[in-house]
Amino acid sequence: MAENRKTPNSGYSLFMTEASKYPELLENAQKELAKELKSPDEKISQFKIISKAWVLMDEATKQEFRDRVVKLKETSGNAEQEENNEELISHKKKDFEFPLTAIKRILKADPESKNYSLAAIKAIAKATELFVQDFTQSTQRVTHKFGRKVLTVSDMKTASRLSEFQFLEYSRLIK
Repeated sequence: MAENRKTPNSGYSLFMTEASKYPELLENAQKELAKELKSPDEKISQFKIISKAWVLMDEATKQEFRDRVVKLKETSGNAEQEENNEELISHKKKDFEFPLTAIKRILKADPESKNYSLAAIKAIAKATELFVQDFTQSTQRVTHKFGRKVLTVSDMKTASRLSEFQFLEYSRLIK
């Protein structure tokens, strides 16, 4: 019978589950922590030892853990499930709508533009909404791929390198 374990979200959480496989690293971490103790009677928790071991670990080994998490997520079907969840969320909530007055203000800032019909302004607003939605979802997938929950500018840069968003590579906004 196969165990139904949750896929780790980060390289660190994967390391925590496998820390016992690295006794030398744990021993070095315990020695380092012992040096920092205020009294010799103070006990060191296993969690502190594992945390210190992660800090002492070289960056290449940490990256191996991070890469394994990405592969685990891909093989466990989490990526497909997350896409399904994103679709459900976008259908549950009404899509964000850019205010038409903001679109008009942006259009008026261009000295070469004159007048736009209401239909044209609505089309531009809808195109902008769809772009922002697609780019945000792509960036969220990048964020989840790296086992993080917080979307960062770095994730936006990575998403902008995807074929459908390559034109952003030359943008002044994402550098």
